[in-house]
Amino acid sequence: EVKKDGRAQFSVINRLLKQVDEVVIATDADREGEVIARELLEYCCFQGRVFRLWLSALDDASIRNALANIWPSEKTEALYRAGVGRGRADWVIGMNLTRLYTLKAREAGISGVMSVGR
Repeated sequence: EVKKDGRAQFSVINRLLKQVDEVVIATDADREGEVIARELLEYCCFQGRVFRLWLSALDDASIRNALANIWPSEKTEALYRAGVGRGRADWVIGMNLTRLYTLKAREAGISGVMSVGR
């Protein structure tokens, strides 16, 4: 679901994705950046080719080098899967530990939910 304050920007991105057949992911060069971009493309039902701009620094030379060496998306597929796995693990662990800590707190006379997680 798209949050209310991001709907206008999402609409622009969704409309633009329908006009192209290639996309270059240029989010943060980490698992979370990979997941954000790929989930957005999936949510928008993008069926075109996907590439990855991998930037580890923002100086001119690094940017030029990254632009000259754009990767196929398959090169970062494992990073995406690792990010999805971490997210699912965080959710399962957080959900179960929240329940456990909440029950233990109630046994100690503390009311409310004891939220555990990131």
